[in-house]
Amino acid sequence: MSDAEFVPPYMAFGTFRNFLAGLNPERIPARIDRSLMIGMAGGTQTYLLQTLRLFGLIDGEGRASRQLVALARDEASFKAEMAAIVGQFYAEQLALSSQQGTAAQLAESFSPSGYQGSTLRKAITFFLHACAAAEIELSPHFRSPQPGRATNGSPRRRTRPNAAPLF
Repeated sequence: MSDAEFVPPYMAFGTFRNFLAGLNPERIPARIDRSLMIGMAGGTQTYLLQTLRLFGLIDGEGRASRQLVALARDEASFKAEMAAIVGQFYAEQLALSSQQGTAAQLAESFSPSGYQGSTLRKAITFFLHACAAAEIELSPHFRSPQPGRATNGSPRRRTRPNAAPLF
């Protein structure tokens, strides 16, 4: 997949990182597939496989790249490889950061993906966590958008369960 076709992942970065940390770099299987994702919800498995493909960490048949093996090796290798991935796939966002871009500019930079609402927020959050893991310093103005409001414009209300009668 070329960088021009890149659509940012919007899964939880912790899930991505924990999966890679759980792989033994000396014994990476011939194919990365769902059978390695025991205990993970089916949707999460789908997002994880898609993210691994997007970053070129596995090919269409699930074969691991050298970069995936390096990500699983140790913390120092993870940071270095994550920095390379962020540099390759998020060049526009890093350029904005170097210009002290704002949170709104960061959100706008994801507009080619077509994401809106919570999906946009999740994609930005993945990027921010990837940068933090790679120890990439970002604009102090970058932050993840806040969750939206209720559809009628009023703030969300927490509902309390009805209290049980005393007698």
